[in-house]
Amino acid sequence: MRRTGQSGGRGRGGRGTNGGKGTATFKRSRSVSKRQDDEDKLLKASKKQVGDMATDNLVLTRARKATTSTQKSNSQQHTANNNEDELSLSDDSDTTVVRSTSYKTRLNVNFFVPPSDDEADVKLFTVAKKWMAKMAESDAKIELLPWFMSDLGEDIITSYKDIPTSLFLFKKYFQRGNPKEKGGKIYTDLYLSHSKPIVELQGDHSWWLKKEKIEIYVKTIQAETTARLGWLLFSYSGMNISSLTQDISALAKVEIAGRYKAVTTDTWDPNLDSKQRLKAVHLECDRKVERKAKKALGKLYGSQSVAFPLGIRMRLVAEYKDVKGNARNIKKIANLRAKQAHFLNAIETEDSDEILNLDTQHSLFNMTLREMVMNIKTGGDKPAQLFHGVGVSWRGEQITFAFIPSHANDARMIIDGLIPYLKAEYGEEVTDFFDPDACINKIDWEWDKASYNIINPLSAMLEELDAGDEDYNFITTGAPGENKTAASPVHLNSPTNKSPPILNHLEKVVLGEDDDSISTLGGNTHATSVFIPRLIGAASSRSPSSDLSSDQSIASMDSRVTNLETQLTSMEVSIKSSVNTSMEQMFKKYMSPKKRVAKATKKKTL
Repeated sequence: MRRTGQSGGRGRGGRGTNGGKGTATFKRSRSVSKRQDDEDKLLKASKKQVGDMATDNLVLTRARKATTSTQKSNSQQHTANNNEDELSLSDDSDTTVVRSTSYKTRLNVNFFVPPSDDEADVKLFTVAKKWMAKMAESDAKIELLPWFMSDLGEDIITSYKDIPTSLFLFKKYFQRGNPKEKGGKIYTDLYLSHSKPIVELQGDHSWWLKKEKIEIYVKTIQAETTARLGWLLFSYSGMNISSLTQDISALAKVEIAGRYKAVTTDTWDPNLDSKQRLKAVHLECDRKVERKAKKALGKLYGSQSVAFPLGIRMRLVAEYKDVKGNARNIKKIANLRAKQAHFLNAIETEDSDEILNLDTQHSLFNMTLREMVMNIKTGGDKPAQLFHGVGVSWRGEQITFAFIPSHANDARMIIDGLIPYLKAEYGEEVTDFFDPDACINKIDWEWDKASYNIINPLSAMLEELDAGDEDYNFITTGAPGENKTAASPVHLNSPTNKSPPILNHLEKVVLGEDDDSISTLGGNTHATSVFIPRLIGAASSRSPSSDLSSDQSIASMDSRVTNLETQLTSMEVSIKSSVNTSMEQMFKKYMSPKKRVAKATKKKTL
């Protein structure tokens, strides 16, 4: 363990080519300058890695290097007077970049701790020490820094043995590290100094992290404290949050992070399953720029906004804590929560593996494929935006399209025929966005703008099948006696061309032509309990459209009624006999012997 302000390092020695004292000093200064240039290059390269170097780290490291270099330079000047062979390394041979502790990253580390009734804190300390010891096997320069800058006077932890066993001091390094008696997942935030990128550390010990159920995430907002900005109404789980937050950050000119998680209320039910919780994309930023971020998001996702990041229509809803105490606003929040819940139940998605470049801008169109897709409108008299959103799936292998149910048919057709549709709208050059094999497979597909329809070989084949074999077409229309044929829906097991009432009603329901939300499959005249077809037009043998004639049905009914009457008569006789026998036995039990004899004599006389 060492103090925060402590500096250290080793100088670099070498051999000069000239014997002059001034020349040696000149070369040493050039060597120091080159090392500083190398540090600048290393800084730029490290920013592209997962663990970005903090600004204060850069200043501190550079100050330490400058101090060390000056001390070594003065020492070597004194040594050069006695031995010219021990001068610093010449500029020509000083080409190696020293890889020092060059990253400082704020992480979210989730530990899995076993349950304990009286030593929950000790269990947490033990798991944290095991984790740091394992990370040190891959990176010997790993260090734990205090989470808050105000605590930088505390010791820097350089070894797992130095992790505090006092909960108060422990939480200075493992922010939010609260022990749990029942164990399970414990969320912590920590500030780590390391010489390897985080992705390398995770890769070196991925098997061990999985076995110990430890999760490591780089915090998108590299700040001490963050501010929650609200959640996005009409967001959904399949969204590419990384692309979304990048676009929001560019438009708002503030770094914004996002996460798909539960929408909180005044109470939290720990027993509720995570899959049953209402979720949405939540946005956050550095607390220092909270006011600026909220102002920018109000313009992007306000109630009057019409242009949205990535073209996805969403609205920013305040967090519950921001409206707590205002009864009217709480009611509005409840209504918006209900709207989000119904939206998530209704939204539909479809994947496509034909797209290669979604967000690459084409030099000819000055547009990306995402912009082209989000500009597609529905057909009809009132065109609307066809897709709610499009983005890379969470696995990163396919492109996911999202759409509302009323656009489902058009959306799926366009997704399947996106290549011919865009070729008709923009030209052949749009094929640069797609997989060449998919373009070859759909080279003969066409887009019919007048009918808003994709024409492909399957369409032509179905038309030929429908038009052919007229001598086997027994579908009749028109007045009785006329022999006319027409392409109308076929109802199986129906003796006439007239569809049963229940089938007509069912087709209306499926096609969206029936607005009755109470009696979905029919009214008083429909035997819905005995008709549950799998396909439209397939009637049950017990439905009104049965092949039995009316005479056969009446005869069968009469026979059933006669059998029922016979059974009832037999039951009546049996019941009377049983009651009489029971009554006689009861009277015999309570009658005197004399009365029994008199009654028996009376029976014989009769």
